[in-house]
Amino acid sequence: MSTDVALSIVICTRNRSRLLGQAIGSLLTQAFDPTHYEVLIIDDNSTDRTPETAHELMVNHPHISYHKSPSRGLPTARIHGAAKARGRVIGYLDDDAKACTDWLERADTIAQQFDPICFGGPFFAFYETPKPVWFRDKYGSVTHGDQARHLNDDEFLCGGNIFFRRNALEAAGGFDSAFSNPQDRFTYGEEGVPQIRLRRKFPGQAFYYDPALSILHLVRPERMHLARGVREAFEAGRGYGKLMLQGREETRRFPFLRRMACHYIRFGAKSLFGTFLRNRQLYPHWQNYIYEHAAREMRNAGMFYEQYLSAARARSKSSVQIPPP
Repeated sequence: MSTDVALSIVICTRNRSRLLGQAIGSLLTQAFDPTHYEVLIIDDNSTDRTPETAHELMVNHPHISYHKSPSRGLPTARIHGAAKARGRVIGYLDDDAKACTDWLERADTIAQQFDPICFGGPFFAFYETPKPVWFRDKYGSVTHGDQARHLNDDEFLCGGNIFFRRNALEAAGGFDSAFSNPQDRFTYGEEGVPQIRLRRKFPGQAFYYDPALSILHLVRPERMHLARGVREAFEAGRGYGKLMLQGREETRRFPFLRRMACHYIRFGAKSLFGTFLRNRQLYPHWQNYIYEHAAREMRNAGMFYEQYLSAARARSKSSVQIPPP
């Protein structure tokens, strides 16, 4: 195999050996020449059969390699994957996803025709267990529409189906290993860091979105509970709030605390009273109303909560007195 390849596909994984095999299998069945791409398995310190699964796949597929991340955390695993990659373009695929049948070919075509610094596509839900009657497929999907186009500056690509021109990613600084705590149960927004850095480093170079560059993403049973959906909305808001503070510090705590409390109250009011007054054509089940409408308040609450925490940390840092030598 040559020292350089067109595409490096990085799959960061932790304790999902069965799903990992499924994700890689969706690549191996494609018609794209295996000498033109590589698959890097980045093990985020798994305790299951992930190493064995990886080495079983490597026996018959020399373009697959296994690497153990130096420490816990998805951003660190992504950074490690980029450091090991040899391709001109680095793509990230989630370990619980399945790529569409021409995903590799389509990615290579986009890279050659448009040469974007960053590009990606949508993901759509698939299931291995029955879903509740109220749970809509769009709850497990992310899309920017059905037309290929350049994205606006306020639009972000999803981290489980995203590609970067390697030299641009390196020049911009890539991912931030300190963005999230590896011990946190929910982490959102880390894939937005390199996108923000790329836009700042290369202003005017638009990101490219192609709906044909799609993947299927597993919706696990625990994600189909309303309480989990509300919690995820809050944590997604926190991730967005952290992203918006990239590169600057905020010291005003109480405006954010007041706004957070306001959105908490709105969420409670909508959950208690709005469900009875809801448009039943738009929201046939009361869970739909909370998931799609009321949970927006929790997302906003999470955003202001994260900004409040950031301001508190900044004020605490500025108040520390450095003793004289």
